This record gives sequence, structure tokens and C-alpha cells, in this order.
Amino acid sequence: MIRTSSRAVGAALLGLGVATGVAVATPTVSSATPAGPSAPEPCVGTWDVVVGGLTNNTSVGFLNEDQRVGYNSFDTRSGVRELDRLVRAHARECPADFIHAVGYSGGAAVVHQWATENGKEFRGKAGIVLIGDPKHPAGPGGVGGFAATDMRWVPALGGANDDYGGLPALRVCNVQLNGGDHICNSGVGWSGYLSGVHSDYDFDVNSYPVDADGVVLR
Repeated sequence: MIRTSSRAVGAALLGLGVATGVAVATPTVSSATPAGPSAPEPCVGTWDVVVGGLTNNTSVGFLNEDQRVGYNSFDTRSGVRELDRLVRAHARECPADFIHAVGYSGGAAVVHQWATENGKEFRGKAGIVLIGDPKHPAGPGGVGGFAATDMRWVPALGGANDDYGGLPALRVCNVQLNGGDHICNSGVGWSGYLSGVHSDYDFDVNSYPVDADGVVLR
């Protein structure tokens, strides 16, 4: 998606509002040749790639994304590998595009771990959004995600940190809303999770500024 970039994280981020614009190219079709289905434009200015959470192996459920990552959602490492493959392939084909990687829940852990390992190679060319991240670090939002408490022993998923490889990272967590989201704030119990607070997020990628760096807590 071609969007206006914004580094103003304050009030705009708290409302999760961002002005968007989409440039649409209309192909010219010869009158002598029947028009077939058009392929998506490979280079889009801002390339939104999304990663879904546990059991969502095809990363469906987001809005306005350009690419969904398909992976074994029970294996964080497989998601990191597939995200890295897709990002590098797109960067080769469209080197001027800005890569906007958005992950939710276990998919946020995938994006987080990918940035930790590869972010330094994409500084100035990529940014990430982590929604309900189990690897969310301790801080004003609580004691950190449940990867640091409940799941420390799981490879790649285990542990929480604020290492994003130097990339701008917007972290979104429902720390208190309806009891709080245990996945990204393990200091609260599971009651909020069981009542649906973990799915009470905005999944429209256009809601998140592409190069925002900060935290949104509810």
C-alpha cells in the first residue's frame, strides 16, 4: 500500500488513526485482446506483510495487507524462516518499497524474532507492528509477555526483550482492558484472555503508521 509515513506517535497513535491514500494504476488493454484477470502490482511503495497467531496457519483476518505469511503456527522458527524468505524476495524485486511487517499474537513473536535477527540489514527500509506480542518486554505495560514467564523453554518463542534489530517497532497491548491480555502482559490472569480481550485489536494494517516507534497500551 502507498501511504503517508508518520513519526508522530503521541495522540495519533493513541487513537490509532492515520491518513491513508492508495494509488491505483489502471492498465491499458488492447481492444483486440480480451482482458484477463490482472496480477497485483509487485511494487506498491509500502509492502504490508502480515503474520497470524496460533492455529492461523494462513495469516487470514487482517485488512489491507499485501502478503500473508503461511507457516506452521505451532513452530515460531518456521514462521521466522518464511517471513525472512518473503521479505528478501520482495526487497530484491522492489528495492524502493518500505517493508511493513505486522504480527499478531504468535505471529507477533515471529515478526519480533525476525527483527531481532535481521533488522540491522533493513534499517531505513522496514518497520514492524507487534500486536499482543508474547515477547513484549517488561515496562510500563506490565511484567512482560507470557513468553518470559509461561513459555521460557520454547525455542525462538521463549523469552521477552526489546531487541528489534534497530527497526522502528510499534507495540500494541491490552494491558488493562477487560482484565488485561495475559499474552502480552503476563502479570494479569487469564480471565481477560478467556473473555476475548486478546482478539480485541485493530487488524487493519492501514491503522498503523509505517515507521512508528513506541507503545500503545489500553
